[in-house]
Amino acid sequence: MKTLAVFSAVLSLLGATASASTDSKSSLPSTFKPPQVFKNANLVHVVSVEKNYVKENINVLIENIDKEAHDEYYLPFTGEQMERVGGFEVKDRKDAALGLFSVEAVEFDPER
Repeated sequence: MKTLAVFSAVLSLLGATASASTDSKSSLPSTFKPPQVFKNANLVHVVSVEKNYVKENINVLIENIDKEAHDEYYLPFTGEQMERVGGFEVKDRKDAALGLFSVEAVEFDPER
């Protein structure tokens, strides 16, 4: 099995976000289930309180367990969590030349 870098990340919101407008997001139907094509080989969650704000880092080593290549990795957050997020950064730590990958917020719509 080959270790795969995240080529793009799609954030799936598992609840409606009150502060965000619906014009800036894609919306997924209630029947949506992310494809089960990646395995989290290693996950490290670091919470830093060294400054006057909390900083969380989630480092994930993912493996593609499917026969085909995939470029979307879904990371779920509740609407309440998204209201407190200051930003997202997705990158390949082994190849800095790739720069930052694109991140798109996607809203899960339980009414659809």
